[in-house]
Amino acid sequence: MSIVMFTHNPRTGFLAMFHISLITLLLLGALLVHSDSVAGQIARGVEAIHTSVLPESQARRELHNSPKGGTTESPASNRMQDQLRSGSRDSKDVSSSSWGIPNILKEYGPLFPAIATLIAALVALYLGDWKARLRRPKLSLSFSQRKQFPYFHKLAFGSYDRPIDYYVETVPIKKPGFNARIKVYNGGETTAKGVRARVERIVFQNKQVSETTEMFYHPTAIKWSGERDWRAVDIPPKSHFFLDVFWSTSERVSDIVAYNHTLYKDIDVELLREIVRDDIRPLDEAYWNVWVDLSYDRGLPVRYGVQGNIAIHFIVNAENSDPLPFEALIDWSPDTYDCPSIRVRQDGKFINNG
Repeated sequence: MSIVMFTHNPRTGFLAMFHISLITLLLLGALLVHSDSVAGQIARGVEAIHTSVLPESQARRELHNSPKGGTTESPASNRMQDQLRSGSRDSKDVSSSSWGIPNILKEYGPLFPAIATLIAALVALYLGDWKARLRRPKLSLSFSQRKQFPYFHKLAFGSYDRPIDYYVETVPIKKPGFNARIKVYNGGETTAKGVRARVERIVFQNKQVSETTEMFYHPTAIKWSGERDWRAVDIPPKSHFFLDVFWSTSERVSDIVAYNHTLYKDIDVELLREIVRDDIRPLDEAYWNVWVDLSYDRGLPVRYGVQGNIAIHFIVNAENSDPLPFEALIDWSPDTYDCPSIRVRQDGKFINNG
């Protein structure tokens, strides 16, 4: 049992080997405690054989060499016959002495219940740990590269501070954006407690200057989809939670006008472009970032404008589950800000099971 558990959990296997070693030491200690009595019994048995068998053989030789003519037994003959009878009794005593196997079992018998109780307790401990491990949460990832909802999601990233007046109503101008999500699924039998996701580092492969740079994080928590803060979540068994991993937006005039025209089809496109260009005056650029908390100054970039291949390294962990590292590989450019190419890789294999 300990070998099987060692293949699944090194910590459990180590405990198993430790307990087996402990049982062995207890048994050896018990034998050492009683070794003096066993050695003494063996020595007494050997001495008994020596004192009984040797005189017995000598007495038989003397009796054989004695005269056979008469019927009257001499005192020496009587002594030899007594020695033979005594030797036979001593031999029987030796054969039934306390160093025989039945008597050893009888002497060590009180140890057997204690050893059996200890082994039963250890077996119950191992079975309990193994059962808990079989029922513990098992987190896995799901993602689709087909650029479809719910993994790829176009949305508005808030409104500009200067809405426009269109006849009798005020129309807010919205900032177009994109969000990429990954599904974290709990296939175990119990709830995954305190599940957190963090970004560890970002590796940039800039196509414009052909160089690779890295941005290291603390690691820093990223947000679960639909949540208003960056707290951990609980994922029930056979359920899931979506994780926001990447967002991008465009403040280019052309992109803002195109997005808002889909919302307000009655507004003339040229009028909308004039309002955005002259009144709102956006940054006129596209950028991206990961879903970290930027509500306060923490020394992290507010936005990235780097184009090219981006590798973002994440890790998902829970209080009662194994960690789940993965990376998102993104090919991003301003022209494809709302539909970039994204692949998710875990343990060297790409995930495309959504």
